[in-house]
Amino acid sequence: MKALQAVEQHESRRERQKADRRRRIYDAAIALFAEKGFEQTTVQEITDRADVGKGTFFNYFHSKDAILLYYQEQLMAELVEAVEAFPDESPAKKIRYLFRYSVSQCRREESLFMSFLRECFSRPMLIEADKATHSDMSNRMGELIRAGVFAGDFHPQLNVEIASQLLSDMWVATWIEWGFFDKPFDIGELFEQKLDYLFAAFRSTPGNSEDQ
Repeated sequence: MKALQAVEQHESRRERQKADRRRRIYDAAIALFAEKGFEQTTVQEITDRADVGKGTFFNYFHSKDAILLYYQEQLMAELVEAVEAFPDESPAKKIRYLFRYSVSQCRREESLFMSFLRECFSRPMLIEADKATHSDMSNRMGELIRAGVFAGDFHPQLNVEIASQLLSDMWVATWIEWGFFDKPFDIGELFEQKLDYLFAAFRSTPGNSEDQ
């Protein structure tokens, strides 16, 4: 029994050490990306700051791109967790909160977020990951819109699939416009305005596809 406990303690300690090394590498990389930009940061600089060897870096991340991918996963997980922390709010309010929280994530580390946004559309691995994120976002929007229809927030005949696609497309297009074209606007305010228009449409009686 004691031998088994010793093995379990050793395994637990080893897992903690692995998690600590991964976190040190990730934190060092994210800090450098924010300071210098993604392209200007080298793996050597990351390992120097994390105080690990290059071999250790590649045991946890096979490239710098993989760190950005992990960053994206962390952002999405945090976003979902934040929305789920308010189970009693109406679906419409949850959708607004999702957009607002994403803006707060950006403002918290804007230079890093900008770097990530621009790299997302220039690197194959990140492009594929972003497609998956867009699909996941559309599905989550769909769940909230469906709940909103049931709760009376939106029109009972609203096409949930089209509405969720509109929301997720607006989400992506607005971030691209803000990140790539240096538009002089407050993205949080623009999201609020666009949501006002979309929600008004979602509450209206759906028309047919023919010209009125």
